[in-house]
Amino acid sequence: NIQTSKDTDIHKLLEKYPEYDPYYIVSSCIEERREHIDNIWRIYRSYASDHFLKEYKLRNNFHSRMWEMYIGAILITNGINFKNNSHDKWPDFFVEDTAYIECIACRNANSTKKPDYVPTQKYDGKVSSVPRDQMLLRISSAFRDKFLSYKSKEVDSTIPFVIAINSGIFNHTQGAVLPIIYNLLFGIDCFVAKIPRDGTGLSNINLDIRTREKIFKGKKQSPVEVNVFKSNQFSEVSAVIFSSKLIINSPSEMEDWGSDCLLIPNPHAKNPIDIETFSFFKSPEDVRGEIRINT
Repeated sequence: NIQTSKDTDIHKLLEKYPEYDPYYIVSSCIEERREHIDNIWRIYRSYASDHFLKEYKLRNNFHSRMWEMYIGAILITNGINFKNNSHDKWPDFFVEDTAYIECIACRNANSTKKPDYVPTQKYDGKVSSVPRDQMLLRISSAFRDKFLSYKSKEVDSTIPFVIAINSGIFNHTQGAVLPIIYNLLFGIDCFVAKIPRDGTGLSNINLDIRTREKIFKGKKQSPVEVNVFKSNQFSEVSAVIFSSKLIINSPSEMEDWGSDCLLIPNPHAKNPIDIETFSFFKSPEDVRGEIRINT
């Protein structure tokens, strides 16, 4: 009965404040979530822009602003100084002489009929396929939005540029052996185990990595490249910071903030980033995958 009462109260608030983001309202009503967000906010508060304060509650803004706040709090708690931008101008964070950092949280397509719409995960006990290509298209869109934004700005072309992407809005499992961001950056598609026979027995197992160059956004639409770090086409992007967790699910302890984020450098970067400066993020060497094969 208590839970039913809480659900009713939340629905009343959702109806009363239709302009507010539903995740903001729900998170405000759940004590554990509210305290976690408040802890991050206390660190970031003095750095928040005017627009941040006006927009973070509004529909479709909560996740993107929380991601920005989280990245800022991680930098602050690790002693990384950045320029404060009270007018919300580009970039989100300028670590002087070290990096421009732009944050973006993925959004879903605005119609279920669109080929890049990610369907809601159902918990009905039935087996269903993971909409990996749809999620990949949305992550790719976020990456390209920030890349095009960078290209349109007057910047110091010698400063590394980093895109921080959060895909937590998609509740599906995002990657099996490796995080889904590897599909975008290096075209990794899947792992294939080859088990040759030796008479009636089996010999050594060989593991192949299947890659692909592009995916298609609908049957009649143009192909979208999914190997953006395998050439010089996006060499202005020095690295990507990636997390598939919503901020409400980020580590509760301050010393663990950033451990859920992966920093992946671009091997073709025009301006390589100093990985050691951002050692509080996970590096590719920290990623561990596991494949179990029963024969």
